[in-house]
Amino acid sequence: MSTDADLKTDIALIKKDVKQIEKFFDKVDSVITEMSDITKSLAVQQQILEHFSSKIEEIDDRMEEHKSEDVRRSDVLHKRLTEYRNSSKEDHKRLSDQSAENRKLRNQEIMTELGKLNGNLETRMDDLKRSTEDQEDRLRKIENMKWWLIGAAAGLTFVINVLIKVDLTSFIS
Repeated sequence: MSTDADLKTDIALIKKDVKQIEKFFDKVDSVITEMSDITKSLAVQQQILEHFSSKIEEIDDRMEEHKSEDVRRSDVLHKRLTEYRNSSKEDHKRLSDQSAENRKLRNQEIMTELGKLNGNLETRMDDLKRSTEDQEDRLRKIENMKWWLIGAAAGLTFVINVLIKVDLTSFIS
């Protein structure tokens, strides 16, 4: 029986070892399944990463294109702005020159007209001076004539008075 008991013990030990091996392989299977799931998940994540990295590269490329396009547009705008500034400076200068020339012409016209008016005024003033001088001369002549007549009338009155006194005295005596 000792062999029987040894055999039973050996069988029990083998059964126990088999159960442990089964448990081990069950664990290995579950680990393999989990690893398979992880591998699948990693593969999916890898594809997602590749997809996102390609998208990021596309976005980077687009950004570079937009940057270069922006730089090009900025250069074009800068050139146009410079042209517009130069053009507006030229226009302003031209308008300023034209305005100055127009002002100069208008001033010359005004001065010419003022000169004509001044000439007319001077002519009128000269005419008025001559007319005033003529009137003063005539007035002086009239005043002189008045005083001469007054003097003549006084002299004649004196003479008549003297004659009247002489005649009266000569008639009385």
